[in-house]
Amino acid sequence: MIPNKLIVSGPANLEIEGIPTPLFIPFAIFPISSGQRTGLLPRNT
Repeated sequence: MIPNKLIVSGPANLEIEGIPTPLFIPFAIFPISSGQRTGLLPRNT
């Protein structure tokens, strides 16, 4: 993690409703930004 800039993640496997899928990503980079954004919103249950 680089404070106020980005988050870097290691290997991850996508799960939908608790069921693992064959989709695998070796790494991910998530920029940290403030203000308005577009995209999907996670559902809290």
